[in-house]
Amino acid sequence: GTLGEFGVLPNHTTFLSSLEIGGLTYKKGGESHSLAVSDGFAEVEDNSVTVLCAEAAFTHEIDPQEARETVEAAEEKITNLGPPDPGFDEAQKALSVAQNRLNVISKG
Repeated sequence: GTLGEFGVLPNHTTFLSSLEIGGLTYKKGGESHSLAVSDGFAEVEDNSVTVLCAEAAFTHEIDPQEARETVEAAEEKITNLGPPDPGFDEAQKALSVAQNRLNVISKG
């Protein structure tokens, strides 16, 4: 969540949390699955978790080379721009998303 990491167990209390760019891990049938997610929302209610975010990618869907290239391109763009420049925020977001994808696949 935007205020920190949280876990959800069976019969967890109902809550809604905003999400920031990060990793999401869940277990199904005793097997763990990891995703890189963008900012959004998570709702826990009646032993169900619903996540709404602009984009999500399972670790097996992430191309590490593509993510590294995106990091390099975004870093270069940010170096040549300043916060008031058009495209700066977009480059920062692209950098955060790509770095998150690399972090998630490095954790497995």
